[in-house]
Amino acid sequence: MNLKNARVLVIGGTSGIGLGVASAVAERGATPIVVSRRQSSVDRALAELPEGTRGATVDLTDQSALDRR
Repeated sequence: MNLKNARVLVIGGTSGIGLGVASAVAERGATPIVVSRRQSSVDRALAELPEGTRGATVDLTDQSALDRR
């Protein structure tokens, strides 16, 4: 599957299966966007994933945090 020029949001994409998904979509030409509650997790994932990967810190259980995005 070619995902060239696509952006793929991977919630929980900073470890485990989510990190694997982020890596797989990057290999297929997409720009992964990984999201976690902890900045340290986002930073660690960005260090492992290809250049161009984006990351964000947000607590999806906090409605006010979602409204600010």
